[in-house]
Amino acid sequence: MTRHRPEVRGEQHDSGTRSRRGFLALGAGAALLAGGAVAAMSLTSETRGRGVGLVTVPPGTRVIEVNLTGGDLELIGIDGQPATGSWSGRVGEGEPGITTGEVDTTFSITAHPGVDLTLSVPADVELRVATTNGDVTGEELRTERITVQGSHGDVELEWEVAPVEVSVTTTSGDVSIELPEGSGPNGYAIEADTRNGDLDVMPSSGSRPIRVRTTNGDIEVSD
Repeated sequence: MTRHRPEVRGEQHDSGTRSRRGFLALGAGAALLAGGAVAAMSLTSETRGRGVGLVTVPPGTRVIEVNLTGGDLELIGIDGQPATGSWSGRVGEGEPGITTGEVDTTFSITAHPGVDLTLSVPADVELRVATTNGDVTGEELRTERITVQGSHGDVELEWEVAPVEVSVTTTSGDVSIELPEGSGPNGYAIEADTRNGDLDVMPSSGSRPIRVRTTNGDIEVSD
């Protein structure tokens, strides 16, 4: 059964009360985290309907599913820490910035249209990303498995530790993947294809599958 957790909302405040309410929101957020009561909570909010918030991933999560429309996703690799995240974007009054759910060890995040998301992810968490009209970037990644399905956006991923399996498919956008050096059976088995674009892919003869496909865009896979 999916358990929906409280949602983060972006609010509008006038300039005279914004600082005081932002401070109170931070204090309340710290208390909720200490009690482990929520998966997503309000951090602060700004004027003109632009909100920001914090995402706390439940302990024991093994898969994170992300769905974005019109927003960008930034991934950051971390070592020996639980996954965490934050969001920012323009939301209407009373509308949530994100919604979250949890089924067994899978944690899902669905962003409000136009909301950007940043996630810090350790090696033992698999990522499954679906995005429309937005870019996906990742740096110093350690996650062993990642799947990205996108349309109308670029994908740029860089690994600190060699992944076990990577799959990136996009309709329109460039894809750039930078991998740690690998050789022999611990190297990569790269499959790359584009209908309208250039291919710049390093030689491979290993066993770790790296699959990259785009309809309109360039592909680069390097170490």
